[in-house]
Amino acid sequence: MATTIYYVPVGGLGNRMQALVAAYNLHQATGIRVRVLWFRDWALDAPFSSIFQPICQEGFVVKDATPFDSLLYDRPRRHNLYVPLLPQRLLFSRRIRETQTVALKAQGFDFERWAREAKGNVYFACYESFGNVSDSLYDDLLHPSTTVEQKLQTITGGFSDHTIGLHIRRTDNRRSIAQSPLYLFENKIKEEIEKNPDTCVFLATDDEPTKKTLTAEFPGRILTSSKAAERGTVDGIQDALAEMYALASCERIYGSAGSSFSIIASKLKQTPLSILKNA
Repeated sequence: MATTIYYVPVGGLGNRMQALVAAYNLHQATGIRVRVLWFRDWALDAPFSSIFQPICQEGFVVKDATPFDSLLYDRPRRHNLYVPLLPQRLLFSRRIRETQTVALKAQGFDFERWAREAKGNVYFACYESFGNVSDSLYDDLLHPSTTVEQKLQTITGGFSDHTIGLHIRRTDNRRSIAQSPLYLFENKIKEEIEKNPDTCVFLATDDEPTKKTLTAEFPGRILTSSKAAERGTVDGIQDALAEMYALASCERIYGSAGSSFSIIASKLKQTPLSILKNA
């Protein structure tokens, strides 16, 4: 019986992108079929088809989960009264839960061997990268949907020949707030302007006061969304992905500590990245 990995990417946008590319890398390394089931939940309430172009390659398919899929393949947890647990015990010879991946990586776990030695179908839920993943796979696998691409073109249409990208994470990310204060980004903008007077700055942030401060301090140089960051809607998630690809289109990215957003952006186009943080 040929093995199929039923794979569930978990978490927010950056987490799922990492997990998805890692699954594709596993498929390429082993030749084992992977069926990716994309569930909507509080962390990312948008269908895969609304933010990315379809992925349907031989042996690797991504599909938006149906209500029936939720009964069989969703992560068993209190939210769903652990209903999928019983069918998964019957359907799969091996399972890796999303909470296990970090510990397994720390132990030097061989995910490829795990997949090759499986007898029958297996289940894998994951919220991060694993294995030896090349950054080039992000561009090979993931392509924005038509709607996201239109939003991206609107952003990058204002770019100059020298545009740097800033990702300033705030709201609930205490590490970013503590380790990557605003003055570090202000100093970096001044430094870039001194080197090139035509410098343009694309700002991606979840914090409206930060937008106002930098726009006032550097008039005519800051490109940023006029809409408040709202990640709880499909439109908001599309905006977030467009901003991630806009960062990737910059000459260089300056990011915040404790956030994967700018890290993933740098991988999309192999854009140089510097994380600004206190010494």
